[in-house]
Parts: sequence; C-alpha cells; structure tokens
Amino acid sequence: MAVLRVDPGTDLIQDFADRARAGDVIELGPGLHKVTKPVVLRQGGTLGAPLTIRGLEGALVRGDRHPDADDLGPPAPASNKNARLPNAGDWCFLRMRGLAHVTIADLDIADCWPLAVYAENVRHLTFAGNRIAGGTFALFVRDHVPRDRSHDIVVERNRWQQDTSPGHDLWRTIDWREAHGQEDGQGTRRYFAGALFGSANIGGRLFFRHNTVMDCYNGIVAWVTKGLHEKRFEAELLSRNIGLFIHDNDFIRVRDNPIEPEGHARNLHARHNRFLDCHAWFSLERVRGGPWYIYGNRGWFTERQGGPVNTRGKVLKFEEFGDRPYLRTASPTYVFNNSWYLRCPLIAGDDDALVSSKRLKFFNNVSVFCRPEDHAAGPDGANPCAATSYIEGFDWDSPKMALDRNFSNHPDFPWLPREFGQEPTGEHLDSAVFRDARNGDFRPLPGAKILGAAREILVEAPDGTFFTIAAGGNAGAWQADGLIAVPELEAWSAGVRQA
Repeated sequence: MAVLRVDPGTDLIQDFADRARAGDVIELGPGLHKVTKPVVLRQGGTLGAPLTIRGLEGALVRGDRHPDADDLGPPAPASNKNARLPNAGDWCFLRMRGLAHVTIADLDIADCWPLAVYAENVRHLTFAGNRIAGGTFALFVRDHVPRDRSHDIVVERNRWQQDTSPGHDLWRTIDWREAHGQEDGQGTRRYFAGALFGSANIGGRLFFRHNTVMDCYNGIVAWVTKGLHEKRFEAELLSRNIGLFIHDNDFIRVRDNPIEPEGHARNLHARHNRFLDCHAWFSLERVRGGPWYIYGNRGWFTERQGGPVNTRGKVLKFEEFGDRPYLRTASPTYVFNNSWYLRCPLIAGDDDALVSSKRLKFFNNVSVFCRPEDHAAGPDGANPCAATSYIEGFDWDSPKMALDRNFSNHPDFPWLPREFGQEPTGEHLDSAVFRDARNGDFRPLPGAKILGAAREILVEAPDGTFFTIAAGGNAGAWQADGLIAVPELEAWSAGVRQA
C-alpha cells in the first residue's frame, strides 16, 4: 500500500488518480484543492485492499461551480420543467465507472454543482465521513439496464447541507414548485431537486446510516426509471432496488421527501431515524415491491414550511395507481412503534388523490398532534397547528390491511378508523405521554398510557418466513432499554443476511 500525498493546488488530483493502484491511499493535504474539470478514477481496489481517497484536516475540495437551473436541464419536450437524472456527461468533482472497492472519506467538498461524485456500475463503494456543502446530488449512482448491477454501497457519517443560505431559504421562502419543476412551476430552482444520495436502476444493498441531511429538497432517492414501468419490462424492474437499509439518520428541513424510493423497492428498512421540520417523510407512491419496515423513528416540527404551496406535509405518502394495477405493493408495509409530534396527517396523497396501501400493517404507533394555543403564528401570520386530518383521502377498503393498538390525541381517533373496522384496541390520549415531544424527547412519562401497551405483531421477514414481536413492550419508539430493537430485521440491515 502506498500513500500518495496531494498538495493544494488546481487540478492536481487527476495525476495521482492515474498512478494509484489497489490498496493505495490518495491523501489530500491541508489547503484548497480547486477542481475545474472532473477527476476520472479509472482504477479501483480489491477485497481487503480498497483504493481510498481521503482528506486530511484542513483540506477543502472546491469546484467553484454555482447552482444553475440549466445544469440538469429537462429532456424534450421543452414544456417539461423538471430536472432530468444525471448522466456521465454532467460536471462533477469525481467520476468512475465499472469499479469495485473504492472508499471516499473525510473530504470537505463545496460548490460542486450539480454533482460531487458520479458513479456507474460500481460495487462495494463507500462514501463516509464527508462534509458537503451545495450540489444537486452529493453522490449519484446510475446503472444501465440490463447489463449493470451496482451493489453494496455504503453512505455513512456524512453531513450534507444543500442550501447554505443563512435564512434557510429553501425551507422557508422558496416556492416548492420552482424546485420541483412541475405542478405549474417553471423550474427556476430545479437545481435543488436532488439528494445526498440518488440512484437510477441500481441492483441494491444500499446502507444509508448515521448521516446528517439538512436544508435540502430530498434526503435519499432511489429511482427505477420510467422506461422500466411498462408491463413487458416487469422482470427487469423487479431486479432493481433490492435491499435499502436506512437507519439512524438526522433529516432536518427537508423540503420534499427525506426517504423516497421510486418504481420498485424490495426489502426496505427505515428505522431509528429522526425527522425535524420535514415535508412528506416517507414517499411510497408509484412504488412496487415490499416488504417495507418502518419502525423506531421519531419526528417533530418547530415551524411550518414556507412558500405559497405545499405547506402542510404528511408522514406517509401513498397513491392509488388507477390503470396500472400491477404497480401495487405485493408484500406488506409494516409501520410500527414510531413516535411523532405532528401538525400534518399521518397518511395522505396528493390533494385530489384517494390513496391506498393494500397491505398496510400499522401497529403500536403514537402520534401527538399539536394545539394552536401551544404555538405562535409564523411570519406569514398563520398558526402552524391549524386543524388537520388524522388520515386523509384514504381507501379503507382492503381486507389485507390492519391498523390497531395505535395511540393519538387527534379528535378523530380512534373513532374514524373504527368506522371501517380498524383500531379495535386503539386508544385516545387525553394527557401527555412524552417527556418533551415538542423538542424531540419521546421518552415516555412515568405512568403514561403507552407503557407496556404494545400488542403482538406477526411479521413477514424478507425471505418469506414469519416471526413474532411479543406484546408487552411500550407503544412508540422508546422501550425500557432504549429504542425498539428487532434482531430478526436488523440482521438484514447489518449485512448478516442477504436477499
């Protein structure tokens, strides 16, 4: 193994990348490393001898690239204002294809728009401990079908702040439509329509953990592209996004979706994440697959989203698929033992949609809805706790769906779901159950109704076997010995078991 030390300067990294071999470390010394053209990495590592690019303390990679709505300009027709997905021709700090066992770690990266790192057909790629300011995507991985299968991607301990404005403009003032590019927007801010991690058609086994994702449009987005959504490509669609493990992340002021699979996702786990001031936390619309497991998460808010539209949000976003019935979740969606302090519905879709999840299993969750008298009006004069639905526009007509033993102080709970045969043992909360939900402390108060109140859950594991989570624990995320743990599931997210 050789350590190749790169001194500060302009476009000096490429020479060391060309010389590096498996097991080598390209080490960026303290100072400014200016990048005016992409560094192309042509050599990877091997098992036990990765090729590593890392920064020493004080090293800064700066692209001197500013956000530009034309960087990811829309595909034809020109009337389409949303950003397209990145490809190999887009500007980035680092680009690679067909490599394995590469580690990118401990870098400070700034002003690399639209991309910091772009990769195609990679295996055992680790992106860890980096601090990234700006960029549409910090890391984007794309596969070409049918030949490529990117897998075993680790994204951990990174800190990404996309919008670096002092006033948190993306969350507070920018029109959501301009960043989204659709819904009557003109796409003037579509350079925000990215994520810390984005992908297109990857094989799977993505580990996204211990990251801080803040002031951005999305947190993690894993697409299966629209070309595979036709019935004749169903087998190819079903081979993508297998194994998405998302845990112990902080999502802060995420203007659209912290977690968003698109098209297909099999064996998705989202546990022990924290959501503060986020819009639609789990976007599960237009997605086939399952099983999905959402548990032990906590979420709360301090202020309402800004701008003229999309200022309410929701925890779970589902959608009915109309004339595409084959694009429905085939396996259960398990949502259990989560704790939330809310000003938005638990489940909703778009404003005019009747949403559905045919095999939703929703147990032992605790949702506390805020009261107008507890919150002051925002800068626009609106109180963030105006009356909101418990569950909105939901299709309750599914014999395979089950909601029970949840707790909430919402006026419609549990009477609304009981009209549809759900929540036979759900309980209304008449008093506080958390220490300080408003500030993210969801530990149960002594004597709280949720203590020891959880029901038994029969869970289908990713391999089709079944196991039981016993009754008698607390409802909500916090148990007597910490956050709820499910060893049968966490063996998958730790990489011990594989699909």
